[in-house]
Amino acid sequence: MRARFFLIVTSIALLAACGREPEEAALAPSILGPKVFQARCAICHGPSGQGLPGLCPPQAGSPIVLGNARTVARIALFGLHGKITILGKEFDGQMPAWNSLSDAELSSVLTYIRGQWGNQAPPISAQQMRDWRAAEGARTQPWTLEELQKLEAEGK
Repeated sequence: MRARFFLIVTSIALLAACGREPEEAALAPSILGPKVFQARCAICHGPSGQGLPGLCPPQAGSPIVLGNARTVARIALFGLHGKITILGKEFDGQMPAWNSLSDAELSSVLTYIRGQWGNQAPPISAQQMRDWRAAEGARTQPWTLEELQKLEAEGK
């Protein structure tokens, strides 16, 4: 069932990316962020950021979402796989990479997530996304939580 779920999610993600309107990146971040979230993220993380029990973690109150901005950007760019525990609940799945989205789209949706549902984390700018994307070079693999924690501990 889990494999089927992720196949469906990946298919939806690919279809959504193909239908992306080029002018979306010109929208104000306050409009673009919710639009990208509803189109790309809400299917798994829920329209109110509560996640899907046992499958996809919540965004509301998530220490990852509220934590290091670069870590959240890395996850959005390249995805995440493996076991994680969020708010006392374990999840073992795979988040797809969203590196096909523009820096404006990514920064807007991450800023939206970091400021919704009681979350109060600083915004992420399109310039930060551009810099972080360039710094990751040719990475193609999703991250594991252990890799991200190691980078954070090293100040990277």
